[in-house]
Amino acid sequence: MSRLEKFYLFCIVLAFLSLVIYVYGYFHREFIVVSSNLIFPLYALVPTLASYIAASKYGLKSVIGYTLLAFSLGLLFWTIGEVAWSIYVLVIISSIYI
Repeated sequence: MSRLEKFYLFCIVLAFLSLVIYVYGYFHREFIVVSSNLIFPLYALVPTLASYIAASKYGLKSVIGYTLLAFSLGLLFWTIGEVAWSIYVLVIISSIYI
C-alpha cells in the first residue's frame, strides 16, 4: 500500500469516526462540546500534513514547491489557531464555570 493510499484510508476512517461522534453527540450535548473541540484541530492537521508532503515531493527548487510550502505554513497557522481555540474553550472557559 502506497503512502497516498494510506492517507486516503486515514481520511476515510476519520470521516467515519466523525460521523459516529456527531450522531452520538446529537443526543449528548456535553460529549459533543468536548469531542468537537478535540477533533477540529485534527481536521486542520490533516491538510497541513498533506500539503507538506506535496511540498516535500516538489522540493524548493520549483515554483510549485515554494507555493506549496507557503500554503503549508498557512495551514500550520490555521492548525495552531484551532489548537489555541480548543484550549481556550476546554480549559479557560470551562474553568470559569466550575
